[in-house]
Amino acid sequence: MDILMVILRLVHIFSAVIWAGLAFTMVLFITPVVQTMGAEGGKFMQRISSGKNFRSIVPSVAGLTVLSGLIMYYRLFGFLAPLNTGPGLALTVGGLAGILAMVDGIRLGRKQESMQTLGEEIAASGKLPTPEQAASLATLQEQVAASGAISAILMVVALAGMTLSEYFAF
Repeated sequence: MDILMVILRLVHIFSAVIWAGLAFTMVLFITPVVQTMGAEGGKFMQRISSGKNFRSIVPSVAGLTVLSGLIMYYRLFGFLAPLNTGPGLALTVGGLAGILAMVDGIRLGRKQESMQTLGEEIAASGKLPTPEQAASLATLQEQVAASGAISAILMVVALAGMTLSEYFAF
């Protein structure tokens, strides 16, 4: 038994469960409710995304998932997977989808930081947002929702590739 691969697999699976679980919870449950709440929803999202746990846990588990996956991939295949095999192709496509989900998550985090900053500016003014601020906030909210949905779709592809790779034979 290769103990390093066992440890890497455990890290990969547990961190992926947390990462994907958070992403799906946001996309399927929290974001739709927030979008119907108007300004109160914006405050709620601002509170969630500004929290120390959220801002540190999500990037950490995403990074652990991708890093452990890359190390396992390298140990299995070296630099190039056998793309002429079902498992090699499935793991490659799943891995690429996971990496793209992380990249999209980084973009999502930056949009959330922009929303946070804008929300703080509006709150500090003690007034209703200006039309420009409201428009910027609405655009950022749409971009965050779209990015979250893209990340979730990429995670579905990644999860399918990882869990079903042994069943793809050709």
